[in-house]
Amino acid sequence: MTSSTALIRPAATSSVSAAVPTSVPPGTDRLTARLAAAGDGHIGVLHVRLDSPAGPLVGVLPVRSTGGFDTWQEQSVKLLRTVTGTHDVHLVAAGTSKVAAVDWLTFRK
Repeated sequence: MTSSTALIRPAATSSVSAAVPTSVPPGTDRLTARLAAAGDGHIGVLHVRLDSPAGPLVGVLPVRSTGGFDTWQEQSVKLLRTVTGTHDVHLVAAGTSKVAAVDWLTFRK
């Protein structure tokens, strides 16, 4: 599943979200994101939620620095539970003022 690039930044409440409607293949238990993040070490996290920013939490992707917002890397996380069906996938950011620029997401078995 591919989406356009989006910069995911926490708001004053320390969270914002970007909805990505997608059909998730049966048995999916892993999320991979191609992202870019500036800073040193651990930058923040992207909470993976279904159907709304407050929806069921299915994963927490720790965001590590890639060396800058022009340096892209894949980062993956095992989901907390198996996901199937069609959902709006929300990435809810928590961390520094600019957590990550996200190029694409994919769900895998």
